[in-house]
Amino acid sequence: MFDLQLLPAIEEILKAIRRKQSLDDILHLILERACHLAQADHGSFVLVNHETRRLRISTVYGSDWTPEKKQCELEIGQGLTGKVAARGRPLLSHDTREDPEYYPLFNYVRSELVVPVMVKERVWGVINIDHAAPEAFDINTLKLLTVFAELTSSAVNLHLEMADQERLYRKLVQSEKLASLGEALAGIAHEINNPLTSILGFSSLLGSTSNLSERDRRAAEVIASEAQRAAALIRGLLDFSRKNTGNRELTDAQALVEKAISLRRYQLTQNKVALEVHAPPERCPVRVCSQQIIQVLHNLITNAEQALSKDGSSGRIRISVQQQNHGVQIHVSDNGAGIPPEVRDRIFDPFFTTKGPGEGTGLGLSICHTIMTAHNGAIHLTETSSQGTTFTLELPPPEAVPVLAGSTPPFQAESIAPNSLRVLIVDDEAYISEAFAAFLSQHDIESSRATTARMALDLLERETFDLILSDVRMPSMDGLEFYNIAIRHNPRYNRRFIFMSGYLLQERVRTHLTATDLPCLEKPFSFTELLRAIIRHPALEEKTALSA
Repeated sequence: MFDLQLLPAIEEILKAIRRKQSLDDILHLILERACHLAQADHGSFVLVNHETRRLRISTVYGSDWTPEKKQCELEIGQGLTGKVAARGRPLLSHDTREDPEYYPLFNYVRSELVVPVMVKERVWGVINIDHAAPEAFDINTLKLLTVFAELTSSAVNLHLEMADQERLYRKLVQSEKLASLGEALAGIAHEINNPLTSILGFSSLLGSTSNLSERDRRAAEVIASEAQRAAALIRGLLDFSRKNTGNRELTDAQALVEKAISLRRYQLTQNKVALEVHAPPERCPVRVCSQQIIQVLHNLITNAEQALSKDGSSGRIRISVQQQNHGVQIHVSDNGAGIPPEVRDRIFDPFFTTKGPGEGTGLGLSICHTIMTAHNGAIHLTETSSQGTTFTLELPPPEAVPVLAGSTPPFQAESIAPNSLRVLIVDDEAYISEAFAAFLSQHDIESSRATTARMALDLLERETFDLILSDVRMPSMDGLEFYNIAIRHNPRYNRRFIFMSGYLLQERVRTHLTATDLPCLEKPFSFTELLRAIIRHPALEEKTALSA
């Protein structure tokens, strides 16, 4: 009896699916046509949540659906609907008054038919229809509703496939954006890191002046600190593009939290944001790139602060550190308004932001995700509601080591031995080579300077050097070409280079540097790092052994 009406209904539903109408609209259409053909009094689509084991009504048909009835939730296994959700097989009740498992949502209902909707071999949802008269449905009605359940399954599967394709397409577009961004950032980083290296170098020279006033010494420290902070921001963007984690060290997770807090403490105080920190009495060791994890924490604290109410009410940020068997967890919570449901799946996508123009780049949480993944860790949106939001960082346990970072003997600059050491500094930035030469002079290290690789090759023909400190990216001839020509003319220099660069993104550069197995300092770097690289260089050990 359904045949003449069934075909037009199926055609209408298939057209809606082909036109890619919203899943809600398609479900509403399917339920309406199913109830109309079965002459049902009520109908509903019930979604199954296997994680919470709860059933939720999403779409309804018929009269007497009060808000309370629409919000009614059952557990899997409860009532006829819950039983179908649990077993994945249809149920037909000819008389609900004789069926003890019927859940009386409508007290006048006498017939009920429930059919599962299977998606990927799992009960995705349930179609439920009822009637006020007993024996209202039969085997033909069951077959009819099964057809609509299959249509629903096809619509849901298509919707999921389209969503997957959209995600893949979005990731592809983002990857292309990131590739272009990475190349642009690399060039920008080189241009910014060079002046930062000069600033850091001359501020260190200024700070080491013996007769400097306390005010001027403080000014030099601030200049150096801000240069390092700017460098960390640039390095964070580069790390996001090339997805590496920098140099890792064994450190204490609580110390990282304190450092991140120190960067925002003044601003939080000014904005009257209460800050709570909870940590265990024992240390929580992790092996990480400290600067990057501090950056992740700084981003989360900043986001938490921005999520707080701006109406003057009390804002609170809570940070807790927990030692787990599988590593360390750090929770960052706020009591803001929460993250809207419609954007929660996209918060870690690059370039996605809910902030207004000029207020955010959409890279903050993406960078956090990239850093945590590269550390074999994770970042999760643990909880969000109108009461606040919690993000959780998970860091794996460090390898077995005897002591934590910071407990090893400090670097001793006095350990430099021969004062007859001669260093050639090759960098097209004159201020950088000037600062390095002045610093080396303080340690009785003689140096010569060249602003091009060609000038450096001319110097190597006339003079002999123990070490060559060379920039990688230079005009006309870069540092790698310079190295190849220098060792071809004089193999003695094969192991006597220290490279430096603010541009280590290109695969060719990284592969070549790895092949040489020579040290490379990433700009900007401190004088301490420079001196350490010189003192620990094999060429210096060789010179010390020969002079002994």
